Amino acid sequence: MKDQHHPGDPVASAVNVLTLFFRHLDERNYDGMADLLDGAWHRRGKVLDSRESLLAALADRSPTMRIAHLLTNCCGTLRADGGVDVLAYMLVVRHDDGTSPDGPAPLDGLAVIRTLRCTARPGPDGWRIAYLKSDAALFERQG
Repeated sequence: MKDQHHPGDPVASAVNVLTLFFRHLDERNYDGMADLLDGAWHRRGKVLDSRESLLAALADRSPTMRIAHLLTNCCGTLRADGGVDVLAYMLVVRHDDGTSPDGPAPLDGLAVIRTLRCTARPGPDGWRIAYLKSDAALFERQG
C-alpha cells in the first residue's frame, strides 16, 4: 500500500502509517495491522515481530471493549537510511462493561497517556512500521 496521501513527504507518510496502524487496532482490523508491521512491536512485555505473533497477541482482546488510541503532538525526524523516527503522545479512551452498547459508550475520561516511539521505513509497497514501543505511562486513570 503506497502512501497516496503524502507522496514525497516522508515525515507525513511515517505519521500516516502509524496512525493507520492504531486505527486498524481500534476497528479490530488485525490483518490490516499485520500488513503494516515489518519489524517489531514491543507490546505489554512481548515483542511481536511477525504476522502470527501479532494476531495471536490480539486474539484475546475483549469482544465488547470499545477503545480509541488518539495520537497527538506527532513529530518526525528523517533518518540517514530514508526512514523516519516518529515521536507522539498516545491518549487512550477505553470502555468495557461486558456489553456492546447500541449507541455511544460512556466517556469517563482518558485511561492513559503515553509517549510512543516508532521508526517507519518506505518499501516497494509503501510505508511500514519497523519499530514501535511506548514508554511507561505518564498519566493513568486510577481505580
